[in-house]
Amino acid sequence: MLAWLAKRRSMRELPAAAARLGLRHCEAEYTDKSGTMSGVYRDHSVLVRPDKPAIIVEYRFRIEGLDLSTWSDPRLRRPADFHSDHQDFDRLFRKRKLPSAVAKALSAEPAFFAQAVAFKSRWGRTIAQLDFSQVSFSAWIRERGLQFTYITAAELDGMLPAMVDIAEILETACGRVTVGTDG
Repeated sequence: MLAWLAKRRSMRELPAAAARLGLRHCEAEYTDKSGTMSGVYRDHSVLVRPDKPAIIVEYRFRIEGLDLSTWSDPRLRRPADFHSDHQDFDRLFRKRKLPSAVAKALSAEPAFFAQAVAFKSRWGRTIAQLDFSQVSFSAWIRERGLQFTYITAAELDGMLPAMVDIAEILETACGRVTVGTDG
């Protein structure tokens, strides 16, 4: 019962949070859903889907071959293609596939690893999974009891700026390489 009440309160607060962050809130078709929020935040396209639940920050350019995730299928025992000098990052991100040029660029940017680990440790109770794909950085929210999944306004206010900071560090590092090449 408490999870349901918390979700209802969160649904009431999200439109104001979207307005504070400069995002557009689209109402849901059903009264038990939160709708979606989208827009541009600090020069990045953002999509927040509280009912899925996910926060997705798109990069300004495509980073070919980037595939980092805190989740990997345990049935697939493939070794990671990339090992950083940051042990916590390597332990946290089980799936690590990068072209060598992007791996070299990220290795020269230790702030990326530190920020990603700090983000996960700060929001670890809320986040089920983090993904860095070729086009976006996504945070997937974990269930909160009785299969209720939602994002609170306070979480959105804290997570979105931190996610954009991490995306900008990644873009800065990868902007120094020719995107889409390996070597």
